[in-house]
Amino acid sequence: MDAKSIALKGFPGYKGSKFSYHICNSPVTVRSYWDGGSRTYFNFVNFNSSEELKVLEEKKEGFHTCKKVELIPGWACVKHSIFCGKDTGLTVLFHPSDKNMLPEKANLTDNEKTVLIATNSYKNSYGGRSNIRFHEAHRSTGITQSEWDETKEALIKRGLLLKNGGIKSEGRHAIGSLRLDEHGENMKVKAIPHEDLPLHIDKKWLYESSKKIFIDRLSHPLKKDPMNYRAI
Repeated sequence: MDAKSIALKGFPGYKGSKFSYHICNSPVTVRSYWDGGSRTYFNFVNFNSSEELKVLEEKKEGFHTCKKVELIPGWACVKHSIFCGKDTGLTVLFHPSDKNMLPEKANLTDNEKTVLIATNSYKNSYGGRSNIRFHEAHRSTGITQSEWDETKEALIKRGLLLKNGGIKSEGRHAIGSLRLDEHGENMKVKAIPHEDLPLHIDKKWLYESSKKIFIDRLSHPLKKDPMNYRAI
């Protein structure tokens, strides 16, 4: 049984196309009630057998319940979330020992990460603004319009973006929880010339991932980044 099948086992009536998959290192906070047009439903699925445990069922409006559930190997938590009236899809949480159940992530260039993150994070037009995704991506990473257009076409061909420019579940999984500002800072760290790295030894990076990249590059001065990037 693959990760998507586990998601659909948790919510067999789901007809959408939004799926995400994560490792869960802490107890799952199970809280399900309507609040401002938002709600998350939880099911726990044993993917090593035909058994399924439904932890919460839909209750009458205003019902509040909250508990913490510890995941065990062989069981996954499947969440179906509604945010401000919009169906945001199914999320599957796995125990760390079941990390082999996660779909393999696609290898991405920095420009591909930029386009996917911006597409996943913003509507392309809102409040009279247009081309918002590109403008926010350019602000954070310096990507140019031509680079954006070329990368977008490449991602459509790879099956990570829809033909209309929307992001697919495979694209969401590829970027995980990475956000645009964090990705932009990571690019800045990777763009520092090796000989200038010691000049930034006391720099307080905003994100742990940026700090990790910096330490890794400082420890391996001849190591080349496999992804292409551009100094900004």
